[in-house]
Amino acid sequence: MVIALIVLQENWEPHAPGFLSHSTWHGLTLLDNLMPTLLFIVGLSASLSLSARHVHRHGRAAIALSVLTRAARLCALGLLLQSGSSTGAFPAYDLSRLRYLGVLQRIALCVLSVSAALILSQPDPLPPTNSSNGDTSDSAEESYDVSADTGNVNCSQPEPGLSAAAPAEAPAGRLAASLAAVILITYHMVIMTQPVPTCPSQVPALSPDCNMAADLDVQVFGAEHLYAWPACRKLAPPCKHHDPKGLLSTVGAILTSFCGLWFGHILQRYKGHWQRLLLFRLSSFLLTAGGLGLLALGVPLNKGLYTTSFVLLTSGNSGTLCTVLYLILDCTDATTGLNQHFTTALEYLRASLQPFVWIGTNMLTVYVLNLLWRKAQRWVWYGSPENSMLVWPPKGVSFCLGGNERAGAAVYAAAVLGVFTLLARDLHKRGIVYKI
Repeated sequence: MVIALIVLQENWEPHAPGFLSHSTWHGLTLLDNLMPTLLFIVGLSASLSLSARHVHRHGRAAIALSVLTRAARLCALGLLLQSGSSTGAFPAYDLSRLRYLGVLQRIALCVLSVSAALILSQPDPLPPTNSSNGDTSDSAEESYDVSADTGNVNCSQPEPGLSAAAPAEAPAGRLAASLAAVILITYHMVIMTQPVPTCPSQVPALSPDCNMAADLDVQVFGAEHLYAWPACRKLAPPCKHHDPKGLLSTVGAILTSFCGLWFGHILQRYKGHWQRLLLFRLSSFLLTAGGLGLLALGVPLNKGLYTTSFVLLTSGNSGTLCTVLYLILDCTDATTGLNQHFTTALEYLRASLQPFVWIGTNMLTVYVLNLLWRKAQRWVWYGSPENSMLVWPPKGVSFCLGGNERAGAAVYAAAVLGVFTLLARDLHKRGIVYKI
């Protein structure tokens, strides 16, 4: 669902409606929730895929090497797809202006941080004992259909053997949650109380032209290696430099993944549907209340800076979405015996959500393919780079619709999403999952 909306919005620009646009600075829109939800899923998936049994079976060193390899692969792909040229046309690179930060790099750092916390907090394996079930294999763990690379999770009712693993999962989940709480408090104190050297009199420094995130990125990477077209340049006063995927704000993004990790811990620790749903809802409520409380105390919602109010509120929104989808897609046995009309409506709803399951199975693959498509369209132009294939298809559709550019852009974006959905459906039916 998250990737579907991202594909739709990117191909709908510049005519996308307001709710599919990012906030210029302070504020929160539907689109602002998409990346936090993706990072939330990263943490949830990592919690399920790096369970205690999995870590003990393969060993911490082997798992750590696998995580490092995947993070390096994501970073390399992110750098490959990010051009430093003035037109942003991959694969024309200007290494003197190459942007080091980006979406895939941020996902890599979140995967690395959450996985490290899980691996290091797993308790040492207990000595083998005779089980009354007579099965000490991984069948219980395999009852979770988890794709750590894509974030597609089918949390079916675990088999009886899973309960034996629950005590081992509990310390890791609690330690990771405690670590996240410490980081959250420290992060909040830093961005709200520490002055910025370029404007020491402004505390807290949360304005476009004075904030610690931009100052740190300029010092670490250099202004020429940051995002070249930040939306805050249109504000008054405008920002000189700002990268929405900057180094300091990535700490807030990592905290979002830790919130997802907590929801994965609930899935592993508790067996009953209603017990999980209760804890999901309670956790979502506390996160949302925390975000709204900080907002009331004057901490603005800001995606570019990933303020603590933004982290908690978007994590609460992601948790609520997770709760609803879990109720619809996974609690199939809990709906038996209900009103027939209600059950039929629920089945139709589940069927309507199936395309999102297809995309979710190869989520990052679809994201990268869409990014490549957008980049490749700039390779061919007529007369000038501004008249490239990037603008031809929407204009062609608009012409067929009587010159209505907004409608043409909407139809074109829906067609692109449809093509990627059909591709994802084919991969899903073939059981193919590309691990990026």
